[in-house]
Amino acid sequence: MNVDIGKLCRDLASGTNDGAFGYNLLRWAGKQETIDQVLNNPLLQASRDKLQSASKELRGKDIPVLQFRLFKLFDTVGDRLGYEAPYFSRRKTLLVSALSAWLWNDPGDIETLEECIWALCDDYTWSLPSHMHGSSLTIETIVGYSKTSKRRDAALNLDLFACETGLALAEICALLGDKLNPFIVERARSEVMRRVIDSYMEKATIQHWEVLDSNWCAVCAGSIGSAAMLLVENDIDLAAILRNLLPVMERYIAGFSEDGACTEGLNYWTYGISFFVVFAELLGRRTAGKLDLLSDKRFAPIALFQQNCFFPGAATLTFSDVEANDKYRPGVTCFLAEHFEEVMAPPLESAMDVMHSHCYNFAPALSDLLWTTNTLVSKQAQPQPCVIYPKAQWLLCSGFDGTGFAAKAGHNDEEHNHNDVGSFLFSKHGVMLLCDIGKGEYTKSYFGPDRYDTFCTSSKSHNLPIVDGHSQRDGREYCARNVTFDQNGSISMDIAPTYAVSGLTSLVRRLSFDNKTGRLSLLDEIKVSRPMDVVERFVSFVRPRIENGAVIIEEGATSCTLSTKISQDPQIGTTEHINHQGKSEVVYTIDFILSLKENAVFELVVS
Repeated sequence: MNVDIGKLCRDLASGTNDGAFGYNLLRWAGKQETIDQVLNNPLLQASRDKLQSASKELRGKDIPVLQFRLFKLFDTVGDRLGYEAPYFSRRKTLLVSALSAWLWNDPGDIETLEECIWALCDDYTWSLPSHMHGSSLTIETIVGYSKTSKRRDAALNLDLFACETGLALAEICALLGDKLNPFIVERARSEVMRRVIDSYMEKATIQHWEVLDSNWCAVCAGSIGSAAMLLVENDIDLAAILRNLLPVMERYIAGFSEDGACTEGLNYWTYGISFFVVFAELLGRRTAGKLDLLSDKRFAPIALFQQNCFFPGAATLTFSDVEANDKYRPGVTCFLAEHFEEVMAPPLESAMDVMHSHCYNFAPALSDLLWTTNTLVSKQAQPQPCVIYPKAQWLLCSGFDGTGFAAKAGHNDEEHNHNDVGSFLFSKHGVMLLCDIGKGEYTKSYFGPDRYDTFCTSSKSHNLPIVDGHSQRDGREYCARNVTFDQNGSISMDIAPTYAVSGLTSLVRRLSFDNKTGRLSLLDEIKVSRPMDVVERFVSFVRPRIENGAVIIEEGATSCTLSTKISQDPQIGTTEHINHQGKSEVVYTIDFILSLKENAVFELVVS
C-alpha cells in the first residue's frame, strides 16, 4: 500500500477543520445524553450489573504488584500464567474503575482508577514477558533481524498488550480527563507517548508484527494509530505516524483468505476485527469521512465470517486455537451490521458482556457500550444449511434438530495451526458431541519447536486417522489434495500427503451432511502398498458408551449414535488436556482399529 502523504495531510486537515481531533474525538461519549443511552439500554443490563458488582469489590483494594519472581518465569521455566494473572487483574481494575467512573461518577471509582493508572505508569514494561522474544531478562534487545541491528531498551517492547494499554490510557484521558487529577492525566499521556507512540516512531527498523498478516497487525497498529489520533493533534505529526501504520492495516486485510475466512479461528477474528474497526471508525471521523477503510471491497466477506461460525444452540466453530461456545462483541457486531446489509448478529445468548474477556480489553469493551443497539435484535442471523469457504477449504453446515457440522481440508501451516487436515466436528443443540478441542495452555513450548508434542495441536486430538502409528506432519507441504465441495453439504479430499507414511498410497475422506435429517456420513477409502494398522479416531469431551455395537455419546437430553460395519468394538480411551486457563480436562478418544493387508473402506454414520 502506497500512502500519498500529501493527501493524508489534507484529509487530516479536513477533520481538524471540523473540530474532529485529539480528545474531541471521544468527548462526545462523555456527554450525559450518551451516558444515559448506555444506562438505559436493556441489551447492556448484564454488563452494567457486572461492572457495578466488580467496582464495589475493587474499591479501596491495593493494586496487585507485578513481582520479579513471576516476571522471570517465562524465560526460566516457560510458564506464562503466573505473571499474567496479576497483570490482567490490573487490566480488570483499569477497565472496571474507568467504565464505572464514566457511567456513575462515584468518587471511589475515580480514586481506584487514579491509583491504577499511577501503578501502570510505574511498570517496568507494559509487554508480557512471553512476547519479548526471549529478552525479558535482558536490559537491551536487538531491534532488527541481524546481530548488527541497533539495540534498544527491552522494556519498550511493543506487543499486543503494551499497545492496548497505550490506547486504553489515551481513551481514558479523553473520556475522563475532567474527572481525574490533572497530574494523573498528564502522566498517563506522557507515558503513552514515551512507551508506545514515540517508541514506535523512533524504531531503528520494523516491528516484527509489521510483517505478519495476523491479528497482531490490527491490534498493535490499530492501538498505536488510535492512541495517536487522540493524543497527537498536529496534522503533519499525526500523518507521519499513520503513514507507517496504514500499510500494516492493509497487510491485516490481505492476510484473510480471499473468501473472507479467518484461518486463525473465530477468537482471533473477534480480537483483530475489534481493533481494526475502532481504528477505522476513528480514522473516518479524524479525516471528515475522507478515509474509509471499511469501503475496501475485500472487507465485506470478512465481516460476514463471524455469523457463519455459530451453529444451532450457540455452539461455535473451534478450528485452530479457539475455545468452544465462544462469545461475540455486540458493539462491533452492531457497527458492522449497520454498515453491511448482509451482516447479521449471532444468537443473543452468545453476546459477551464487558467483563467476559480474561484480558479485559478496554477499547472493544468501551465500543460495546457505545455501539450496541437494537440492531442486535432486528438482524438476527439464521442457521445456514451450507456455507463453503473454497480458498480456506472449509465447509460449515446447520441442519435438522439443532445439528451443526464443519469440516476442513487446507494445510498444516496456518496461523495458530493445528495439524487437522480432514478433521470435522458435529454438534447438536449447542453440545459439541464430536469435537475439535481447541486451544491449550499457552506456554513457551506451545509456540516453539515442540508445539505438536502438545495433544491439542496434534492430529491425534482430532477426528482423524492415525496411520501406522503416525500423526500428521506440520508444514504447508502437508496438505489435502483433490479437494471438492458441493452445496448439498459434502466435501471430499485425499489426506494421505499429510502423513508422509511410506506405503500409504491414498486416503480419500468423504464427509456428507444431510441438513434435512441432521445425519452425517463418513467414508474413508484407504489404499496401501504394504500391511499397516490404521486407527480411525474420534474425539469428544462427553463420555461415550458402547451399546449393541454402536457408540452412544450423550449429555443430558442430547445425544448422537456412531454406527459402523465393523464387528469389533472400538477402544474408548482418555487423555488429559490442559486448557487455555491451565486447567485439566478429560478428552475421550474412540478408536476403531483396522489391521490392513490390502486396500480398505471405513464407513461411519453419525445420527
